[in-house]
Amino acid sequence: MDVYACLDCGVDTRDEYYHVLDPLWTEHVGDPQAGMLCVGCLENRVGRELVTADFSSAPVNWFPLKKAPGPRSARIKSRLQSDPGLATIKRVYAAGVLLGENPPDPDGVLS
Repeated sequence: MDVYACLDCGVDTRDEYYHVLDPLWTEHVGDPQAGMLCVGCLENRVGRELVTADFSSAPVNWFPLKKAPGPRSARIKSRLQSDPGLATIKRVYAAGVLLGENPPDPDGVLS
């Protein structure tokens, strides 16, 4: 089985590589190691369109990575930018993580 195949529909998810907040994934998917879901199938499970606040501050969401599996789909780009202000905050937080700095996040909103 292709590791990038969506668990629900089988589509190749390389252009929708992302990380959502752990509670969201756990509630709607379960095992963090279960596999990949395309954005559409995760949205079907959640029952709504994903928004910026659903995505963690993991660098994979906010920076082009040299080893990224592929270019970003228009769909994932639109979800990450549904709240431009929050997207900027998460991008700055992710940059701190990449630099080995861990800014405080007492509410667990950014990580």
